[in-house]
Amino acid sequence: MLNVMIVDDEKAIRKGLCQCIDWSSINCNIFGVASDGIEALEQITPDNYPDVVITDIRMPGMDGLELCKELAFRYPQIKVILLTVYQEFEYVRQALDLHVSDYLLKPVSPQKIIETIQKIQYQISKEKTSQEEYSRLKSFSMQTTRLQQKIFLHELFDSDDISQDQISKKISKLGFTFNRFCLVAINSIIEDKGESPPLEIIDKLKSFADASFNDLNPIKLVHGIKMTLYLIIPADNASSNFFDIILNRCSELSQMVYNLSDFSVTVAISNIHEHLSEITQAKKEVVAAFQYSQHLSMANIIRYSQLEQLKPSGLEDINDSLSELRNKLDDHDYDATIKLINIIFRTAVVNKYPLNTIHEIAFFISSLCVSKYWDHGFFDKYIELQKDHHLHEILFSNSPEKIEKIIIQMIKNIFSDINNQSTNKLKIIQEIEIYIKSHLSEDLSLEKLASKVHVSSGHLSRIYKKETGYNLSYFIQTMRLEKAKALLKKTNMKTYEIAEKVGISDPVYFSKIFKNHTGLTPKEYRNNA
Repeated sequence: MLNVMIVDDEKAIRKGLCQCIDWSSINCNIFGVASDGIEALEQITPDNYPDVVITDIRMPGMDGLELCKELAFRYPQIKVILLTVYQEFEYVRQALDLHVSDYLLKPVSPQKIIETIQKIQYQISKEKTSQEEYSRLKSFSMQTTRLQQKIFLHELFDSDDISQDQISKKISKLGFTFNRFCLVAINSIIEDKGESPPLEIIDKLKSFADASFNDLNPIKLVHGIKMTLYLIIPADNASSNFFDIILNRCSELSQMVYNLSDFSVTVAISNIHEHLSEITQAKKEVVAAFQYSQHLSMANIIRYSQLEQLKPSGLEDINDSLSELRNKLDDHDYDATIKLINIIFRTAVVNKYPLNTIHEIAFFISSLCVSKYWDHGFFDKYIELQKDHHLHEILFSNSPEKIEKIIIQMIKNIFSDINNQSTNKLKIIQEIEIYIKSHLSEDLSLEKLASKVHVSSGHLSRIYKKETGYNLSYFIQTMRLEKAKALLKKTNMKTYEIAEKVGISDPVYFSKIFKNHTGLTPKEYRNNA
């Protein structure tokens, strides 16, 4: 439906044009009427305007020519039909320079107006079709270009063999609109076995990234076996607080993920690079940051520049203390452990380590502590703590003193649990678990295990389930798979050899339960280790 406005200072002409033409029969509607240009413009807004204005030239107030000028400037999409007489042809010539669609000489018949309107309808329809086709082709071209850009960036991520000259030529050909950039990489961390499928997680991650980064116009790539989400963020016009902005957006994304999903994220940020040809170096920087965060058990957001700052006087300064701490935990020496914790955090404060680094130190100590639960057979607590929920309290603590208190309380809990272990756990279970760990490659049937501790198989099964909360078969399988993981990391043994080594004679069945347990095939696990 075409909206038509009629502008004429003569009431009879306005009324006649409105009533002497069956506008609905030609798919038109009267938008409004006005006695001069000023009144007409008062009715037109950017959100509500006619498709066609039929206007007289000579009118008091604002005449038709001035109205044409205003419409051409404010609303160039509106078509204008002029009503004129022979003596006003000079005005018509000026109006035509303003892209007036047509002019009609007075007196004008309704049929002539209908023909002119129909001609304009055809013109608008043709323009709309052309515009839609142009928009479609432009959108397709942009999508194709962006796809080609992403394919090229994937190639750069995977290869060090492309020459700088080839890279520069390809970048120019593909029409990248920026030179300087920063690379942000985001890895998802699945916290339990009820996680969403990886593709669904990536879709969620993209949505969170859009919410946090979209106004910075990043190029998004999902790359690698871990399905890392990379954001290539233009930095041509980066301000002095660019990294503060990036860190804030990363923190915002991390908090959204934590509060609105069943997984968490680790984020790595590269330095600013001067040209896209340096994308391979930027990728190496975020990979190094990820490796550093994994070394410290978990880190939420880490900049590559932090690694450079830490090299001269970072964690190396307290490595001796951390190594000694591991030994004191193994020796179950509570006083010495607490003393070392005090030294480590005092060193961090004196050397003015950034809060992120102190978080990472705390995460590393936490991982050492959690491993003590496994070593002492607290498998339920170990499995629960592996979900990383206990790390969030550290992550959202904003002072070294508070973080130190959290770590000390964790150590108190662990020493207390271990000290009470002998009274809370039956000797028969301790013996059977020790035997299983030492004989993983052998037949570990319930009957054989029961005979080793001189009880019936039914009795052994019941007391083990009652005291631990797990079936004995679950413990055996977990021990075998943990042993298999260690062998995959530390040896070059073949999969079937490892399967036999841990007491699983069928390598196909071994691969199946290994993937169910870890989410990875043995080969994938070894490659990621």
